[in-house]
Amino acid sequence: MAASLTPGETQSLLERFGYCYDSLIHRIELVLPRRGQPLRQVHIDIETREKALRWGLLHLSVVHLEHFRMRLPPHYDFEVIYDGIYIGWEGDGSVRLDLSPGVDYRNGPNGNEPPSPDHESPCYFVGRELSWEFQPYPA
Repeated sequence: MAASLTPGETQSLLERFGYCYDSLIHRIELVLPRRGQPLRQVHIDIETREKALRWGLLHLSVVHLEHFRMRLPPHYDFEVIYDGIYIGWEGDGSVRLDLSPGVDYRNGPNGNEPPSPDHESPCYFVGRELSWEFQPYPA
């Protein structure tokens, strides 16, 4: 059962999955509503491991999607998350999920730091809610 993420739970979720360093993206699915309504949600499956070294799929969904970017620079793909992921909350209550924040958090002093203002991420999603669910692989 998917759980909605709150701002207070963000850090523990990221730490539980090690910021998804060197994880594999299995799926990015944009869900378009019918009858020409604006884009509403995105579902992302990431193969990663918990702190306990248990591998599985982390399902992330950004709901009530406001805006996003999925642009591939030359010689780049979204298959592997090298720099971890960023999840941040804005003052208006929106949440940002960035799959290419351009910051290596392992070397950063403050953990889940926002991407640098001069970094234009090629893959991020901003919406009103983020839900998650982890499905471990059978042992």
